[in-house]
Amino acid sequence: METASTLNIILHSLYKNEQGQAAAELAQGKMLASPVAQRLVEHLSALYAAKQSKGYGRFEEDEALYPLPRLLREYAQENTLSFVELSQKMMGQLTDLLREENIFDVGHVLFARAQHSESVDFLFVAIIGEAQSFTLNDSGELVEQAYLDLDKLRVAGRIDLAAWRNDDGRYISFLKGRTDVAAYFKRFLGCNDVVAALKETKKLIKGIEQFAETQQLEPQARDELYENAHRYLEDLGENSVPWDVDTVATTIAPQQAEALRSTLRDEQLGLREGCIPDRRAIRPLLRLKAAAQNWKLEFNRSGLRSGDVAYDRAHDTIVLANVPEDIKRELLADPNGMNR
Repeated sequence: METASTLNIILHSLYKNEQGQAAAELAQGKMLASPVAQRLVEHLSALYAAKQSKGYGRFEEDEALYPLPRLLREYAQENTLSFVELSQKMMGQLTDLLREENIFDVGHVLFARAQHSESVDFLFVAIIGEAQSFTLNDSGELVEQAYLDLDKLRVAGRIDLAAWRNDDGRYISFLKGRTDVAAYFKRFLGCNDVVAALKETKKLIKGIEQFAETQQLEPQARDELYENAHRYLEDLGENSVPWDVDTVATTIAPQQAEALRSTLRDEQLGLREGCIPDRRAIRPLLRLKAAAQNWKLEFNRSGLRSGDVAYDRAHDTIVLANVPEDIKRELLADPNGMNR
């Protein structure tokens, strides 16, 4: 991530009060936007980008139940809320939800708004735990000190403010993590968790096909991969279960899972995981369709292995075997349809 031209950053704290409930200790001012603070946000953004399972969506329309878009308008458009006030109000909503869900996330809550331009402007929210380490002081004595445990980031979300202003696509993302974590944090962000199932499933199939091509799989291995993918994704679709890259890779290509995982996570593919497979998009894994000006053809990939369908490269023709009787009769009845 490039260095932010404008950075607002603040850290509040979460703790468990004497009643055993989530409570917040609010900071009263922003942190200095120092080079260290900028590197912190850059590091967290990189960790967040590398996380495997995310949800995506837009703001819910009911602002009485989900007030974040109203607060953001007051802050980012109407300028009636300061960044500090925005973060404090959001902390109030977060602690209320934690109490309601009886969840205890102890640590620090980071709010950061980074602006590079009109088109690159985002608000990042993350709950960061604390850990202990040991070091030597100036006198050479061993001392214990607390530090922010960034490597265990599991609760975070990102709002693309530029896309939100333009009402463009799915401008909210969040770490899905465990189901209970995802549910309360998605609610905190007011995210409707929209996923375009057909579009994303098509991109998933494209990624699987690209993997087969780059790995130069033999026809039999390629068809086995496609059949495994079709079987698995169809089962997920029938049971309304969303897919994720890790499980897809280890299920359909266990011997080459890491290579397939890398292909599916390629930024060029732009794959958004977490949707229920659309069965229309997975059909090409088993069936091929082709059309020219005067004909249309659809067949199972298995026909290529059985010899029922063969491509004659020398003559640029497709040869079909085991022609059904009704088609034979049609061809025999039309002299123009027979190859003399």
